[in-house]
Amino acid sequence: MATQHNNYKRRGQPSVHNPEDQQESPRDSENLMDAATRLIEAFTSGQTAMQHPPLFDGKGTELDADNWLERLEKIFSVISCTEEQKVEFAAYNLADVANGWWKATRGFIQQELGEATPISWNKFKEAFNDRFFPVSIREAKAREFANLKQGTMTVRQYASKFVELSRFAPHLVHTEALKAEKFE
Repeated sequence: MATQHNNYKRRGQPSVHNPEDQQESPRDSENLMDAATRLIEAFTSGQTAMQHPPLFDGKGTELDADNWLERLEKIFSVISCTEEQKVEFAAYNLADVANGWWKATRGFIQQELGEATPISWNKFKEAFNDRFFPVSIREAKAREFANLKQGTMTVRQYASKFVELSRFAPHLVHTEALKAEKFE
């Protein structure tokens, strides 16, 4: 990848990175190009999770927002990218209401952090969840998990609901023993 980048320079082609950004080291440029290449390869390789980058328009339910973040994190688990690249990728996949929210919110976050400090993935998720998956809903889902009983559900239905809701209360099932005890 670095060879291809150097070949572009030798042929008089514009470099891949912004010439105004003199702080970026050659190693950073290589990492960015490698991450971009892996992302493109993943999208075009036919991997199910990677065929379509998920879009989020902000018009669905709170669970749609949480599921969108889950899908992004699944993508990030198979590609290596920086915290800043995660934020840029997520922002690229926002549409409509969510995109408008990010345009306004990004400026506030950047002002809070300072212009020289990049927005971390955790900071993005915190702001995103505050807007699209508020604490009150997350707590309600955790309570729903804590109070989950099989009742009239089949074992399969109960197991499915258990797995679906357990992500909202990981503190209740952080070990296999606790998970088994809660399931029973």
